[in-house]
Amino acid sequence: MLFPRRFLCALGVCAALSAVTYVAADGSIGVASEKPFRAQTGEDPALAANYERALALLHAGRIHEAAVQFAVVAKLAGEPLRSQALLKFGYAASILERPGAPAALAAAAMTPVGGAEGNEIRSFARKLIRNAEPHELLLAPPRDLPRSRRADGFGRRAGKSAVSLWDEIGRIETFRQKGRLTESVARYQELLRVYPEHPVVLNNLALVMSELEDPSAETLIRRAFLADGADEYVDFLYDTLGLTLLRQGRPVEALEHFRRSMAMRETAERDLHMAMALDQIGQPDVAGQYRARARALDTTGGLDSSPE
Repeated sequence: MLFPRRFLCALGVCAALSAVTYVAADGSIGVASEKPFRAQTGEDPALAANYERALALLHAGRIHEAAVQFAVVAKLAGEPLRSQALLKFGYAASILERPGAPAALAAAAMTPVGGAEGNEIRSFARKLIRNAEPHELLLAPPRDLPRSRRADGFGRRAGKSAVSLWDEIGRIETFRQKGRLTESVARYQELLRVYPEHPVVLNNLALVMSELEDPSAETLIRRAFLADGADEYVDFLYDTLGLTLLRQGRPVEALEHFRRSMAMRETAERDLHMAMALDQIGQPDVAGQYRARARALDTTGGLDSSPE
């Protein structure tokens, strides 16, 4: 199972999927060996509606029913709906510990869909595949990574060749923690000239600018998703985008991105972000559950889990 079952259903979080699937007579789910018929042009309204119903089932915690519906859409739909349905099927099947999950995720990782949508599908699929391999979990950043995505978290996945970048990020973080936000922005802008379109620099710059309530923060973080190497940091990028939107007073949109980030890796801080967004949309009881979860995961005791 890729993620603890105790919170997946509550989150209603899903990544997006890609492999040809079938539902057997006994209700089991697998991967079809033959190439199925698929719509060739346009989007079939019935299949699109079926996909939305499957999403609703997934969000309601009815995982098996959702997996069955995603499988049907994946068999019959054309791209990009097929790859989205395959990714969702792989995600649901992994929760159910069904054997079809690895093949579905592997196919999703090779989706022919282009552009940002295709990159997102591939990134989610690769993340889920990595999380299914216990030895790969050792490569994940440490828990309780602060909002500025300090160098230790990114550096572990960046390699020795980029040590100078991470060292500079660490120095800028010192300024940020002292409240010298304008100076932090200037230094990140200088760093961006040295490392053009680097996803981590864009992420951190967007985060500091969102603290300053600069509207250009959203543009910066969305640029980060399109940068080379963004797939290595996509869980951080979604969390930062969610926090940026939350600071702009857009909690509903923020929740969707927090959920995507949490689907790949739960941390105390991300639970707290969920709680903050839920508070803003008038769901204090559910927010309290996420705060409790944040406190349980906060091994350092340094995370402020009080309502903002």
